[in-house]
Amino acid sequence: MKMFIPENLDVDALLKAYPPRGIHNFKKEHLLYILHLITAIPATNKDLDCFKGFVPIYSPVLQKKIRNYRDYLDYLIGQARVLVTNNQYIVGLRSKGYQFNPRFSKKVKPVTDQQDLLESALKTENTFSVNKRKKYNHVLKWYNPCLQIDYDLAKAYIKEDLERKLKNPALRDFDVKTGQFKSPYTQYNCSELNIDRISNGFFVLSVDNNVHRLHSAISNLKSEIRNCITYNGQDLVSIDIKNSQPYISTGILKNSFWDASRKICTKYDLKGYFNINLISKSILKEIFNNNKEDIFSFIMLCKSAESKASSDLHRYATLVQQGQFYEYLAGEIGNELNIDYSDRKRVKADVFQVLFTDNRFLGQEEARPKRIFKDRFPDVYDLFAAIKRHDKTNLPRLLQRIESHIMLLLVAKRIAKEKPRLPILTIHDSIVTTVGNEDYVQSVLKDEMAKAIGFPPTLSLEYWHPSKMKFNDGSIFYGDERIAV
Repeated sequence: MKMFIPENLDVDALLKAYPPRGIHNFKKEHLLYILHLITAIPATNKDLDCFKGFVPIYSPVLQKKIRNYRDYLDYLIGQARVLVTNNQYIVGLRSKGYQFNPRFSKKVKPVTDQQDLLESALKTENTFSVNKRKKYNHVLKWYNPCLQIDYDLAKAYIKEDLERKLKNPALRDFDVKTGQFKSPYTQYNCSELNIDRISNGFFVLSVDNNVHRLHSAISNLKSEIRNCITYNGQDLVSIDIKNSQPYISTGILKNSFWDASRKICTKYDLKGYFNINLISKSILKEIFNNNKEDIFSFIMLCKSAESKASSDLHRYATLVQQGQFYEYLAGEIGNELNIDYSDRKRVKADVFQVLFTDNRFLGQEEARPKRIFKDRFPDVYDLFAAIKRHDKTNLPRLLQRIESHIMLLLVAKRIAKEKPRLPILTIHDSIVTTVGNEDYVQSVLKDEMAKAIGFPPTLSLEYWHPSKMKFNDGSIFYGDERIAV
């Protein structure tokens, strides 16, 4: 395994110029590991909120590896001036953030002169408890040496992608969550780290304790680069749930989801009941702490909406079932606000705003799409707002928790039972398998999702192959003569 630090940072020269005399029992590998984390943390979680480029480092975890980590950070910030910090943290919510001094914020390079202690620290990032490994082994076992990446091709792609964005800043990717353009160097460095990990069989597997999603170097890899991945020399195909968050949200609009005492029904129609036994009652406990007052209010909102002859719950679910929700909302918002939604990413950004922003955001000028959604779907909005009343993250956490349970413990486990030799990987709302098995996986995915939600999802297929590699402006990557186009 390798560590990655800025390519223009000479650690030996740094230590010679600024001897770290204030660090008890100083170890160079500890210093390297902390520097490595600035790139490794965002590469391990691409959904991480790195506010203004500052990478949050969770102190309790770091302390388990380096007891006097604070001395190293103080040295790197104060004496050596390699790192800067925002000095901002919120207990239980946000860790203090760090980033490289601008003179080092460029491409990274691998460092291989590690000691045994650091090697051990890195390996612990890819371990599971006995119980957790047993629970998810039907998926984890496929992350093995048969899973390969075309290293040279992937590196050629990210190199050309970086050069294009540096020459033409208009090609930079826009982050809808932060409202800022992404750093081309950060994107390059994260991609290089994950490409290197996969090529060395280090998949950085973890199941988070928040929504129980399975994360890996592949799920954190830029989607275009996945076209370089094969399993045992076979091409792969990803079966994705279209509009997965709106789709899953139709399940929680039913009174039967919240009222666990109701009789379970598995009828596959629009008015079918959400089979709460399939996702475990513990989910409500995890998200809402079994707050009976909150749960009761959700039940009453659903009952009230279901009793209305003109409730918008059915219309919302129908649009989602027909795969028309995004198109409908884009049309309504676009016509009223004169917005061009030809770019699908912009539609998704506004849907993200509608579903997941704080209730208090409704009055802001930028919240016009959210107000239009409330006007078109008042009953749906009221339930979503109630769920987010105490914490705006409750709704996305709930939907992702339902998704992870169905995908990992129902869909993937059934496939493993019926076809134990069929390779399967998961990328949150999608199942990846070898080409030729997509019809079978689609049938299982539709069947299990229909049992849980009440109707099957709309699926899309994405075949992974080097010929599919494009840049974000749609131009084709011609970086290797092996690509047939």
